[in-house]
Amino acid sequence: MILGLEDITLKRHVAQTRSEATGEAVIAAPTSSTVQASVQPLNGKDRQVLPEGLRSRYGKRMYTTTEMFPADQDTGVTGDIVTIDGEDYEVFNVKRERALLKHYKVLALRTQEADAGV
Repeated sequence: MILGLEDITLKRHVAQTRSEATGEAVIAAPTSSTVQASVQPLNGKDRQVLPEGLRSRYGKRMYTTTEMFPADQDTGVTGDIVTIDGEDYEVFNVKRERALLKHYKVLALRTQEADAGV
């Protein structure tokens, strides 16, 4: 059992498809579900995983038993979005942990950085 679990909203997009009529990319509406995670602020070690241009962005570290996915440029899949306390965060890094309890360590960055006061 992961300590400090809280309900968060997970929004997930599926891979883009192409319209047979026009050849344009078609993005399906995201699915939405409620999952549980232990949510914490990013620390210095977490920030080292991020590319240099993103290290100053506000983010969260989460521990959850729900698998989450970052964006995948090869398949065109948008990264999962989690909503925590009314703010959206894009899943950026996921590491599967197997010690004692199988779970995922997820790093997510706030999507509306320019509007944020932090």
